[in-house]
Amino acid sequence: MATSVHSDDDEEKVEGPEPGEDGYWPALEILNERKRDYLVLWDGTDPETGKAWEPSWTSKTEVTEDLIEVWVAKKAAKKKKNRRGVLDSVWVKDKC
Repeated sequence: MATSVHSDDDEEKVEGPEPGEDGYWPALEILNERKRDYLVLWDGTDPETGKAWEPSWTSKTEVTEDLIEVWVAKKAAKKKKNRRGVLDSVWVKDKC
């Protein structure tokens, strides 16, 4: 499912996918986050190299809600899985 990231025309041009007519770049998912940015995996390929675009850090204010919702759900599922794994390891008795 491709979602998108808003293009701010006032920002300095960076090498990467071109925004669509609606001013949004096509994005596949958020891979990571830090205080003010998300690491975004872009949809499509570089026409010069034929390779997928490299993920890049993008301001949280430029990422659309649908992409953020998927990221939040992904983090919650991972946290739940990790919590379950930690509990299992705490409650498993040593069989030796």
